[in-house]
Amino acid sequence: MYNIQAFIDSMGVEKEDAKPLFDAYLEEMKDMLVQLHAANEKSDIDQLTRIMHNVKGINANLMVEPLLQVASQYYKDLQDQTANDHASQITALANHYEEIAAVIQAFYQ
Repeated sequence: MYNIQAFIDSMGVEKEDAKPLFDAYLEEMKDMLVQLHAANEKSDIDQLTRIMHNVKGINANLMVEPLLQVASQYYKDLQDQTANDHASQITALANHYEEIAAVIQAFYQ
């Protein structure tokens, strides 16, 4: 699971100073999941690939390894044109996001 404290320690900031970053992350990921669903409904593989590139990047930047692994594999499959069942891939990503969001929210309670 995601170790928020380890990320904060690596950044050399206080817990409360990192909160706006995590708030922005949660909102951005939520928006990208909506965009992924919309692109999938239109069968827009190019758009799916662009969004997944961003999903991969935001999770790499915050060292959110569980989401990064799923995003990286799906992005690679999209690039290799071997991805199928996009709805399941997006659902898996959304499920991981919900787990990470719960961890972040619990950390800041």
